[in-house]
Amino acid sequence: MKNIQAIIIVLLLIFIVFLVLRKNKKEIEWEIRQSVNVVDTIPVRVAPVIFDAPEYFLKTAGRVSSDDEIFLISKVQGTVNRVLVHLGDKVEKGDVLVEVDDYYLNKQYQMHREAYELLKKDYNRYSDLASEGAVTGQQMDQLKVQLEGAKTKMETSRQQLEDASIKATVSGYINQLFVSEGGMIGQGKPVCEIIGRKDSYIRSNTSIEDRNKLLKGMEVSIITNFNHGSRYSGSIMEIGIKPDRTGSIPLSISMSEKDSALLPGTIVNIEIPVKEPPALQIPYDALVSYKGKQGVFVQEKGRAQFRDIQYRYLNERTIIVEEGLTDKDIVITDGKNLLDDGDPIHVFDRNNMN
Repeated sequence: MKNIQAIIIVLLLIFIVFLVLRKNKKEIEWEIRQSVNVVDTIPVRVAPVIFDAPEYFLKTAGRVSSDDEIFLISKVQGTVNRVLVHLGDKVEKGDVLVEVDDYYLNKQYQMHREAYELLKKDYNRYSDLASEGAVTGQQMDQLKVQLEGAKTKMETSRQQLEDASIKATVSGYINQLFVSEGGMIGQGKPVCEIIGRKDSYIRSNTSIEDRNKLLKGMEVSIITNFNHGSRYSGSIMEIGIKPDRTGSIPLSISMSEKDSALLPGTIVNIEIPVKEPPALQIPYDALVSYKGKQGVFVQEKGRAQFRDIQYRYLNERTIIVEEGLTDKDIVITDGKNLLDDGDPIHVFDRNNMN
């Protein structure tokens, strides 16, 4: 029994050795064939010319903006008695945000109101006398001017008293606060920044070259730099005509979703899917500089033929051929730098050893 097992093991080993030797022999024969071919031909790799509609993404960045972004300015000066909001608070138009000490403003208003009421009584009394001829028209005109001046002062002081309660002029969120309780505020100084959400959109830009590929209404993807790159949808609202000072064309992009993560000021990435009309495409690796010209070598009847082409870049892997090739051509991608026009070639493919 042991002898039989030993014989079987020996036979298996012999069979394995046979397979290894057979494989090595096949590889050696393939290497010999290749070395013989190299004497007369140059090994190359090739790729077909493809006629198809190029599809790709134009990528840019943008900033969420809002036409409701405003800096609220104080119309009065004085000591800040109360600050009724905090950073991030949501406020509605008309809400009181800050109260400035109005003691002297109130005193001023009372004084002007009393002066106006007194002049008004005098004016009414003089009007009665004027009807009896006891007061001249010139005196009445002077009194009327004084009354109107007193009324203006009263209304101005009343408005200043109301302005001591600083109110939100738009609905939105408190993004910055520039005052604190007990501090001083001057007339014309900023109180806070309010950012609205009603008309949020994205300000972005594109190159002059890519502008002609874009249309109003084209859908875009909006990607955040947080929340694991959350995606939102949008569309192009406006496309600028004239480049800005950086040489870029301005874009405005609407947002389909008003998510709380997309607050004004947020920086986002933009992807715009573009599909061009069908065109001839070849790998970027096929491009070669030959005798001062940019072009490609094509495989033609077992030889390399140089073609001068007109092209433009699609992306880092593909170029669009505008002149010089057809969709029947096969271009050389590897080995091109070893070639001269008319050199004999063979397609090198190590995976095919037959």
